[in-house]
Amino acid sequence: APPDGDLALKFVRNSQGWAVSVPDAETYVAQKMLAQHEGIFVEPAAAIGLAAVMRDLRDGKLDPAAPIVCICTGSGFKDTTAAQALSEGVEIPLIKVEEILGD
Repeated sequence: APPDGDLALKFVRNSQGWAVSVPDAETYVAQKMLAQHEGIFVEPAAAIGLAAVMRDLRDGKLDPAAPIVCICTGSGFKDTTAAQALSEGVEIPLIKVEEILGD
């Protein structure tokens, strides 16, 4: 029961758009993809847009050649469980100051 759920549905209907429900598992896949491939660590709520686009592409609702924009806000560090899950089994190297400065 989102606070502005009725308003959001009104805009979806008025724009002749659509809405899609995305399971948590697909949201976590999108979150992981953003972190691993784009270096963008967002909270699950911010990854839902990408998960919905991925589902709509798979279902043929979107043209894969068309430009698609996803606005991803909300830091992944808000969700420490997600941060741990994404880094589990991944070697995270330390960067030495000398490497950054080039000395």
